[in-house]
Amino acid sequence: MIPRFFFGRRYGVVIPTREEWKARRDSLPGTGNAWYTDGSRAETGTGSGYYCQRDGRGTFFSLGRYATVFQTEIYAILSCAQRNIELGARDRIITICSDSLAALRALMAHRMTSRLVWECKVVVNQLTAHNNKVRLLWVPGHTGIRGNEIADRLAALEDKHPPIGPEPYTGAC
Repeated sequence: MIPRFFFGRRYGVVIPTREEWKARRDSLPGTGNAWYTDGSRAETGTGSGYYCQRDGRGTFFSLGRYATVFQTEIYAILSCAQRNIELGARDRIITICSDSLAALRALMAHRMTSRLVWECKVVVNQLTAHNNKVRLLWVPGHTGIRGNEIADRLAALEDKHPPIGPEPYTGAC
């Protein structure tokens, strides 16, 4: 993709230090609707998943064999934002938690060279419509944060449920 620039970001990105996490572990996701996202890559394939803390539900997506870990992480955030739009989120505080610093930094950047990152930024921005306050929050991975551990397990289900059809399964570029 030819580099594109995006300057109209209406969502926040919060990357606390590990020390801040240790000190404020339970309060950082804050009030409102906390969603946890994760991506996974194994020898058998790749996958993404998200989990909603409020209703205890989650889902996963098998992304085939060729997606990178970065692409699976971005796809998880994109899918989570799309799901919130489908649910008709209005007047909400929505926190999307990710353990991928690379994904969050890409979504903070003004310059993009990935269509998937571009699409994710556009959709997360659309989620701010209808008076939603949206923030993306970094969480340290594999440290016992319940929502993050569930999203991690969901993303890893790709090896048990491979998609059927030709690859690539998504527009992951």
